[in-house]
Amino acid sequence: MLNKKQKKQASQAVQGGLKPIPAAPVPPHPFMAPNNYSNMHCDAYQTDAYTCMGPVGTFGTGNINAELYNLNHNPEICPSVTFDKRGRLITVGIWVENETTQHELLLMDPETLDIITSCPLPSGSGGSSSFGGGGYFYLDRDLRAVVPLADGTIGVYRLDETCTPPRFEQVLAYYPKLDPSSSIQSAMPDWSGRLWFVTDDGHVGVFDVDTTTNPHVMQLKNREVVEHIANSFAVDETGGVFIVSDHAMYRFDYDPSAKYPISRTWRCTYDNGTRTKPGQKSRGSGTTPTLLNIGDFQFVAITDNAAPQMHVVVYRREKDFNGTREVFQQAVFPAKKSDTENSLIGVAGTFIVENNYGYLAPFGSAQLYKTTPGMALINFSNSPKVIPWANSTLSVPSVVSKVSIPDGLVYTYSMTFENKTAKWYFTVVDFYTGTVYSQIHTGDGVDFDNHYSAVALHPTLGNAYVPVNGGIVKISNNAG
Repeated sequence: MLNKKQKKQASQAVQGGLKPIPAAPVPPHPFMAPNNYSNMHCDAYQTDAYTCMGPVGTFGTGNINAELYNLNHNPEICPSVTFDKRGRLITVGIWVENETTQHELLLMDPETLDIITSCPLPSGSGGSSSFGGGGYFYLDRDLRAVVPLADGTIGVYRLDETCTPPRFEQVLAYYPKLDPSSSIQSAMPDWSGRLWFVTDDGHVGVFDVDTTTNPHVMQLKNREVVEHIANSFAVDETGGVFIVSDHAMYRFDYDPSAKYPISRTWRCTYDNGTRTKPGQKSRGSGTTPTLLNIGDFQFVAITDNAAPQMHVVVYRREKDFNGTREVFQQAVFPAKKSDTENSLIGVAGTFIVENNYGYLAPFGSAQLYKTTPGMALINFSNSPKVIPWANSTLSVPSVVSKVSIPDGLVYTYSMTFENKTAKWYFTVVDFYTGTVYSQIHTGDGVDFDNHYSAVALHPTLGNAYVPVNGGIVKISNNAG
């Protein structure tokens, strides 16, 4: 739903030659905050497709403004940004101090990015590259933050606004009771309200409704080899829970009549290649599964890790389906120089994929920033042209890009490498052509590296936010 300001912007955008994307809405999750507000990937389908507008500039003139706001620590990264009912940012900051990874829950003003309140979370190991301990979290239907914690529990935090300033208080804790070496990557409810979680060492677990202890847990293994999980997962209204490991794509369902209620409905292996490529965190798919509906057909998509080229791979996701699950495969980006560590954007029968090959770390040699350019649109909706466009000049090292359905634009964070310096840009791309629509230079060097964090669009203000090592960059339309 657009507010009056954004309806006016949308009208101006159409007059300026922009086209909204004809996309069916993603069903709202009954146990999560509204779409656009709830988690890193916008909704339970993990589409990365916003139904609100971003800072489009003055329709082609690039009239947008970027400002960096520092956090409590430097460097500190906030991979996921969500929004409460008043449009304030809720995020988890991660930084390393004395060789220990620290975490804090933050509430921030959407315009000034002042920290209204913060709450320390348990510390742990893994470094700032690890999403365990709060990199992935979500807001539930009561706008409480549900956060996988570094101590192996899952905490639920409510904002108490009877205090001045307001403060976060932990009101609930889930106890998976796993080995201390397990790191919970992500947690999310299914459509019935049961809380599911996944760990880096391949555990899949679910709590029964209204229970916080003794979950049902299984570990993914392939001939006794543990399958690792490096990403979040997706859920749909049919009860499906869609998880990708470094070996296979899965659908799970909950079966209360079974001795072990976690039911593995189907499993499809994919080509996981021969190595962990530069730009990846593990050898396997770098994507959180993305769900897409076309008419009455239901799909789930990931990327593989094949050599010499990565593929976008699409499966039929229905629980009962008699045909071949894998229905589509498309190679993308240059041979021997293709991988991604970010979820596909899924909208209107298409997927947008970016190339992260070459990105290694934010704090090493400047040479580590020499990533291979590439962003492409894959048409999966019976069009004769499978790849309508491929931008082979835009370098997108590690950001979770987003698309806006109302303005038909893709919002990403790109980089050029000049005189041994990484120069960073907030970049707006035309969804229909892949050409750069507008761009603004945000800064240079390590402090402006987003390091796997996600672009976030404000649900009502038209602002965008890019978490970087030095804080958060806010991008907004210039006044007038």
